[in-house]
Amino acid sequence: MCGTECWSTAKEAETNSVVMETKMQRLRYVSGDECSRASGSSTNPCHETYHGPSAFSEPETLAVRDYLEANKPEAFITLHSYSQMWLIPYGHRKRSYPQDYHTALRPLAEKATKALYDLYGTKYQVGTGADLMYEASGGSHDWAKGSLKVNYAYLIELRPQNTAVGHGFLLPEREIPATGLETFEAIKVVAEEMVAQFVEPEIRRRVNSSQILVDFSPLLDK
Repeated sequence: MCGTECWSTAKEAETNSVVMETKMQRLRYVSGDECSRASGSSTNPCHETYHGPSAFSEPETLAVRDYLEANKPEAFITLHSYSQMWLIPYGHRKRSYPQDYHTALRPLAEKATKALYDLYGTKYQVGTGADLMYEASGGSHDWAKGSLKVNYAYLIELRPQNTAVGHGFLLPEREIPATGLETFEAIKVVAEEMVAQFVEPEIRRRVNSSQILVDFSPLLDK
């Protein structure tokens, strides 16, 4: 929810030229003692993966939490860069998966990344961040799935795939339009699945439960 990696930290204090920042991506899913024990975050305020004094300690993450708790979605997607990966919970530990990882989360992710690939041939890996890269606790998609119980929660690492061409977080301007278009194709797949699973059944339920009465007596009188 915090955008690209370049803007994923919140500056808390600056003393004697030492900047203390809280890693926004380490704040959500674990808290208290759990946060201290979890892999992929640090208790050191000067470390780049410092998880803050407690879960949701920063106003930005607190605002996101409050909004989502008041407006719980069926799907949650957070966009990051980079690596060209479609990440599924959970990222805090290797080989840790939600119960519906193989039956729902991964199949939809593979369908979405196929739609993305079909546009420009951009390949995305699918899996958990811990399995594909490294353990990272506190991710918003982990919190959305594990705590908020959102049905589908994903973290998308956008272009580029690696730093072989020297870009990394600084994607060349010429690649930005294509990145947006192909990502939108993937997100449309997720949106269409949400409509099919949750919107259309509700519409049918309401139609079936309603009573439509038609009075034909005026026609019979004629």
